[in-house]
Amino acid sequence: MKQIAVIGLGHGGLVAAMKLAEAGFSVTVFEQKGKDEVGYPWEDDIRRDIFQRIGISEPDPSLYNQKTRRCFIAPNLTPLPLPAGKPMEDISISRKGLLCHLIRLAEQAGVKILYHTRVEKLLLEKGRVCGIQTEREKVFADLVIDASGFLSPFRGQIPGRFHMQAMPARDDRMEVYRAIVEKTVGTETPDPARHYYIRHRGGAGISWCNVNNHEQVDLLVGRIGTL
Repeated sequence: MKQIAVIGLGHGGLVAAMKLAEAGFSVTVFEQKGKDEVGYPWEDDIRRDIFQRIGISEPDPSLYNQKTRRCFIAPNLTPLPLPAGKPMEDISISRKGLLCHLIRLAEQAGVKILYHTRVEKLLLEKGRVCGIQTEREKVFADLVIDASGFLSPFRGQIPGRFHMQAMPARDDRMEVYRAIVEKTVGTETPDPARHYYIRHRGGAGISWCNVNNHEQVDLLVGRIGTL
């Protein structure tokens, strides 16, 4: 049976691992953090039909809620309000809750997940990747999927003949500051409660200030290149 190693327990890596396991491959995910440490404590906006499109079951309804109306603010500060979509067409979903849902599905498909297992480098043989080196052992594989993130330390280890960019260029990345704080009691909620600012203060990127369904203020400042 073909052996597949996945580096990183992110959403993309988990879906790939799940699909490959369902196709009959032996798949192992290597994650350097513990099971209780993975994921982020905020919500993301997605279309609900994404689960049907990629062929996986929907998470429990307690993990998501209706995305409310939103307003985009143009660089000249002109508001561009958007109407709400169909009920539960666009949803806000717990990022950590979604990750836990994908972990359960992957394990049900036969994926083996190794927590507290840090991958140190790729193993190379005759100009191709043949496995990974963890802090404890060498693991040989027919395919290695690097799902360790945008700043992966492994992309620079790919043999040069594949012309893989070792590190992302400055304009390939977006740096983000995000904070979620309690809304002051008695403060009126704007209508709509979600505002997105394009080229906020002239910067290349986006900012937002939203009031979520938990009456918290979700603040984000994102800039292409650097904050």
